Amino acid sequence: MLDIQAAIGYAKLSAPQGRVGLLGFCWGALLAWRAACSVQGLGAAVCYYGGGMTDLPDLAKQSLCPVLTHFGNDDEWMKDTAIKAFVARHGPTDAGRSQVEVQHYEAPYGFDRPWAGLISSLWCGAGAKPHAAVSGSPPCHVSRRVAPGLSLNRPLIPP
Repeated sequence: MLDIQAAIGYAKLSAPQGRVGLLGFCWGALLAWRAACSVQGLGAAVCYYGGGMTDLPDLAKQSLCPVLTHFGNDDEWMKDTAIKAFVARHGPTDAGRSQVEVQHYEAPYGFDRPWAGLISSLWCGAGAKPHAAVSGSPPCHVSRRVAPGLSLNRPLIPP
């Protein structure tokens, strides 16, 4: 977590409002969750199919900032019972709203990869088909919901 804490401190130097968010996929989502529960100065975290988030000891942790999670109900690596336990632990309560929002999708692991077709084309040649997990999934609307107006052409940290 020291590397993430240092990266957040560095990114805050060029963040106009001094707020920094963290986005992670798979193991990166687990790291984003752990950072949200332990690192100071993080404004928000977004976790996609975070392997390990639903297991102890990470399930028992409490977030220090808002967290948005995305899980596929047909994820071969994460059991539905584990996701339900995560929701029970971190979802909204009678007393009020939780800092953790959990989104479920009828989709397999890796469902939000709008770039998968491009990567397949670059790696395997034009006309290559994306991985089977991508077809028939709910993808691109999820990315737009998380970061509307996000420009992938803008560097995170100015040169």
